[in-house]
Amino acid sequence: MKTTQLPSPQLARIRRTTAIYNMVPNLSWTIIHLAPVSYFCFSGMRPLWVYILLGVALLVALLPSWFYKKIQLGGGVGVYKRIGIIWIRRFSQDGDVINRLLRKRYPGYKVISEPSGVRRYILRANMNERFHCGLFIFMLGAMIYALAAGQYGWALVMALNNVLYNLYPMFLQQYNRIRLHEISHRREGFDMFVRKGRMGLY
Repeated sequence: MKTTQLPSPQLARIRRTTAIYNMVPNLSWTIIHLAPVSYFCFSGMRPLWVYILLGVALLVALLPSWFYKKIQLGGGVGVYKRIGIIWIRRFSQDGDVINRLLRKRYPGYKVISEPSGVRRYILRANMNERFHCGLFIFMLGAMIYALAAGQYGWALVMALNNVLYNLYPMFLQQYNRIRLHEISHRREGFDMFVRKGRMGLY
């Protein structure tokens, strides 16, 4: 299937609109899930432990690719669908709701409209997974701190937030990479951009 290159001004306008639309779920999820955790860290934790957890989270986010390959949930999209990742994708960045709104404004819109866009998409997926993995470790440490301090309500809040804001988004990035790798071979010109050596696929 041939792809048509959009004029540069139109492509730039679509990218700006996409960034604005994606900002809504990003900010919404961040405020809902990080606000209570931030409050607990600044009001209920010793600053030293906050700094330690931040350092550990940063180290985890910077771990080499082999680590992220080891923690990948599965090698196909089936396992991700079974845990409900499709529902999460519906309300996420570049998800079903956002794409539906964008297609109403720009008929024929695609998240990846050209073969070279594969590279940007995969690198962003890798970065997002690292961010959420590091934050997952931070919030896990904060949850353990709350349990040790007998603050079980806060521990429960952080456990729920960690699953919804970090664990599932990590699985979503894995799912997106695997799905992209599968469909790219059916689109002319796209398969050359998903070779593991060039793209950093785990």
